[in-house]
Amino acid sequence: MKHIKIKKLWSFLRIVIIAELSIYLFCTEQSLSGSDIGNENAISLTGKVLNKSDEGVPNVIAKLSQIGFSDTTNSKGEYTISASKETIEKLGINLDSIKDTVIVIKNNSLIGTLPIPHWIDTLPPIYVCQRGFLGNLLTKYTEFKRIESVLSIDNDTTIKPKITDFDFQSTTFRYSGYIYFFNTSVVEKYSIYINIYNKDSVFVGRSPTVKFTSKAGDIVMPDFNPFNATPTVDAGNDTTVSINDTIRLHAVAVDSFGGAITKYEWSINGGDFVKTSSGDTAVIAPADSNSKFKCIIRVTDNDGNVATDEVSDSVLLDPPTVTIDEYLIVNPSDTIKLRPNVSHRFGYIKKWEWSIGNNDFVETHQGDTTMVAPSTDGVQHMCRIRVTDDDGNSRVDSILVVIKQGKTIAAGGGHSLMIKPDGTLWACGFNDNGQIGDGTIGNKATPVMIMSNVHSISAGSAHSLILKSDGSLWACGCNTYCQLGDGTNTYKITPMQIMTSVQSVAAGGAHSLILKTDGSLWACGFNEFGQLGDSSLAGSNTPVLIMINVRTIAAGSGHSLILKTNGSLWACGLNIAGQLGNDTNSSTYRPNPIPLQIMTDVKNIAAGGDFTFIIKNDNSLWACGSNYAGQLGNSKNNGIYEPNPSPLQIPIEAKNISARGSHTLIQKPDNTFWACGNNMYGQLGNSTNVGTEKPNPTPMQIILP
Repeated sequence: MKHIKIKKLWSFLRIVIIAELSIYLFCTEQSLSGSDIGNENAISLTGKVLNKSDEGVPNVIAKLSQIGFSDTTNSKGEYTISASKETIEKLGINLDSIKDTVIVIKNNSLIGTLPIPHWIDTLPPIYVCQRGFLGNLLTKYTEFKRIESVLSIDNDTTIKPKITDFDFQSTTFRYSGYIYFFNTSVVEKYSIYINIYNKDSVFVGRSPTVKFTSKAGDIVMPDFNPFNATPTVDAGNDTTVSINDTIRLHAVAVDSFGGAITKYEWSINGGDFVKTSSGDTAVIAPADSNSKFKCIIRVTDNDGNVATDEVSDSVLLDPPTVTIDEYLIVNPSDTIKLRPNVSHRFGYIKKWEWSIGNNDFVETHQGDTTMVAPSTDGVQHMCRIRVTDDDGNSRVDSILVVIKQGKTIAAGGGHSLMIKPDGTLWACGFNDNGQIGDGTIGNKATPVMIMSNVHSISAGSAHSLILKSDGSLWACGCNTYCQLGDGTNTYKITPMQIMTSVQSVAAGGAHSLILKTDGSLWACGFNEFGQLGDSSLAGSNTPVLIMINVRTIAAGSGHSLILKTNGSLWACGLNIAGQLGNDTNSSTYRPNPIPLQIMTDVKNIAAGGDFTFIIKNDNSLWACGSNYAGQLGNSKNNGIYEPNPSPLQIPIEAKNISARGSHTLIQKPDNTFWACGNNMYGQLGNSTNVGTEKPNPTPMQIILP
């Protein structure tokens, strides 16, 4: 062969992944020029396949992957791959551009590769690691269908490379085989075991598992007799139970080759093994929680072989769960059915108890109970349900029963609404937009009856909201700003139905707030200051959803108050006098369209024209906003139009509150009535400063006859 001139020499390290294993190949790349190749009549590649001891690996195929020419290594691991130029050209291959790979194959399994950039005459060696294994079966049973060896790594029996040259001698019961690794450093990660199948292809036994070591030489498998295999036993899955529960244990045991399980024994939570008639038994869980209540099954077969398995039961206190609606809004004197949701994973509910209001718990026959709501408007009852399971675990939940606050009088900008005890609605006063609702235009100096079955009312500057006993909402009067919510902007001289399932309403100057029985708040009408609370400044001619979980509402001339079921108070709209309870845009006409939280633990609220009153759960009274006439119950900024944005506590306890225009009415817990603010017309119930604009900041008692 003509001497081949070496033009360049590169040394490089490559990592090639073959059959899901890493192999490290070191090779030197050499290339020929096109003119040199063109002068050759034939091309011959020589190389070796060696193990890490530099010993030749015989009887493996070295093959060019692209062209397909191959050779088998001799006893020294040597191979020569030859091809004539004419044969290569017939394949249509351009020798100038070809890049090929030598692959090494043993029993149709790849055991090594060597990439070559161009043709070279002498290739670097391909290193592989060879390990043999052998062992004996201690049996004279000859009717084996097959014996297979399984190579595993990290408990994964699907890992490659495949075992080659596996052989079983049925006369000597000796088996052996070889495995080729691509990298000596990973040999120690592998293990091997043998599976045995009978003539019917039924699995009958498995040898012990043996790990490979880095030490050269064959692996000697321990001798074993598949007919004397250890039985298998399964104690089942880990479970979770409650204290004092009965735990039913079920274990399944199998012995090979028709053998029999002769003894079952259970050890409960560290105790001695106790013999049972089968794998089934029952135990009582501890009376306290225990995350590792361990039960061990031990079985023995007729050959004396023993197998064990265990199951751990997590013992929990595991109380029942009980939930009920957060609140319920009803009419006075309604019959109420309270129905909790109760669940229990283990055992059963042993006792049901209810506490109504401040009364003690009383046992009931089941979770559902009935009660009659108080006849007084605005009263709240906390009702609690307590359930106890068979293990003595108890849980409590509560529901707040709120009696609808039916407002029986309402003062508008120039008209008045009144509900008589028989539920009839009467109205009088200014009636330029039909706000009285009697079907006419024109003032009424004496009250006229409007409709019957009315529960509550609210009056705006020139519109009226009427809530009937069936929860339907009706409206009449001025509709210039769509405050009636009927989809138009034309006034109505007779009440029109707007919505159903309503529990309370609040009329502002030219906007309306509507609280439905599901606790959702809706609003419509004028929105220039963001008083609707829908994050926009656009008015709406139909009610739009603002928020959920609302308990009580109140509306001032240009602001809105929202009391949620969790006792938090929120406000939006005009804040020129600080009536929103913060200094955001106070002293300005800038809008505040997003409700902001003012305080927590609130029980009741009231909105005046441009001021706010708040009763907290401890009956303390707080106020903010305009105090020109002393309507906040203190002397701060009396007689001047200055904002009071921070709620100040008024030194008086309050049960109920009502505010309008520039004066305030307060009902104390002892049911006495007090008033403060403007008394131009004697609205405070006394003669102090009547006929003047002088402020009256100190609440004065109204003496009723």
